[in-house]
Amino acid sequence: MTERLWAPWRMEYIQGGVDAGGCIFCDKAAADDDEANLIVHRGERAYVLMNLYPYSNGHLMVAPYRHVAAPGDLDDGERAELWALLDRALGVLGDVMAPHGFNAGINIGPTLPLAMQGEQAEAGGPAVVARRGLAERPRL
Repeated sequence: MTERLWAPWRMEYIQGGVDAGGCIFCDKAAADDDEANLIVHRGERAYVLMNLYPYSNGHLMVAPYRHVAAPGDLDDGERAELWALLDRALGVLGDVMAPHGFNAGINIGPTLPLAMQGEQAEAGGPAVVARRGLAERPRL
C-alpha cells in the first residue's frame, strides 16, 4: 500500500494563498536578511535555502544567484558550485538527521500551487517564474 504524504503546513501554498509576484529566488538572494529568507549558506555563485513549504524536515533548495532559463545556461562555475553545495547539504543532513536516503531533483520551468493550475496557468496567471535549481528532501 502506498503511504500518502501529508504536509498540512503546505495548505496556504496549495490553495494559492501565496503572493507569487516576481522570482522568489532572485528576491531572496538580493535581500539582506538571510534568517528571514531561510538562507542557510551563501556561496560565490549559488546559495542554499530552506523551503518555506517543505514536504518534510530538511527540505532544502540550492539556487544560482543568476536567473537562467535552462540548465545549459549555467556557466561551468555555477554548475560546479550547485553540485558542490548539494553534496555538502546532503552530508550535513545525513550527519544530523540520519535519514534512510534522499530524494534530490532539478526544478525546471514555472511552477504553480495545485489550486492555481488549469485556467490560470493557461492564461499566464501567477506563477513562480522559470528558474533552475536543485532540491532535496530526506527520506525519514
